[in-house]
Amino acid sequence: MSARPWYRRFGSDFIAGTLGLTLEEKGAYSLILDLIYDHGGPIADDPRYIAGVCGCSVRKWTTIRTALIHAGKIVLGEGTISNSRAEFELETDAKTARKLAENGAKGGNKRAENQAGRNENNNLDEAGLKHRAPVQNPEPEKKKEGATHPSKRARKTHLTSLPDDWQPDEADFDYGAGIGLTRRQIADRAEDMRLWARSKGERKADWRATFRGFLRRTAKPSSTGPPRRGQQSKPTWKDIFDGADNPKAETSNEQRYDLDLTAEVVTRGNA
Repeated sequence: MSARPWYRRFGSDFIAGTLGLTLEEKGAYSLILDLIYDHGGPIADDPRYIAGVCGCSVRKWTTIRTALIHAGKIVLGEGTISNSRAEFELETDAKTARKLAENGAKGGNKRAENQAGRNENNNLDEAGLKHRAPVQNPEPEKKKEGATHPSKRARKTHLTSLPDDWQPDEADFDYGAGIGLTRRQIADRAEDMRLWARSKGERKADWRATFRGFLRRTAKPSSTGPPRRGQQSKPTWKDIFDGADNPKAETSNEQRYDLDLTAEVVTRGNA
């Protein structure tokens, strides 16, 4: 096994993405994902080894393997098995780790330069004190009328583009959860903001505040307690699937949004 002790896993995504699978197929698929994340990439397509991990016969694993391929849950390479979502998450984690390492190295070099500069200035000050002659303090310059102190001048806001490797952190997920959003909705809004920022060439002073504005526009009224007058209650999973099967069923704008979102999640699989 590798030294990777854990990986991010979204339970709601897995449940929605495996609705059409049997219990055996779900269990085997979950173990395949664990093996891919633990290995850090695609695993060998070795029926005997995988059957041993799953605790079933080679013949049974071959049947499950065929079903997972048809469902789009696993992808075959040259003698390997992989998953598109797992490869994306692993690549994102690797980019984040490299970025943190680069920032840490830059910070250490900058601190060393600053410390060397302070030491040099201290030495110059000590040498100057020994040979410094007394000087008279000049008269203070009269303040001109209408002059403004530099510290009071308006400072220009520094605008930046959205970093290529930007990802919402746990503080953003906590903020979104506090206004009634799921982790999936928060991740989708993050992708929306990335596409919007790149297509428009947007530059902002505070991208965190911009992202939270995206989340607030997505947030829905709380589903706890009875709905207010004129407000429809949020449909359950049964209502959503019943509505999708019955074309004559009346749906509100919010229910149609939930139907579209659910259909998108099911289509993505383990998205």
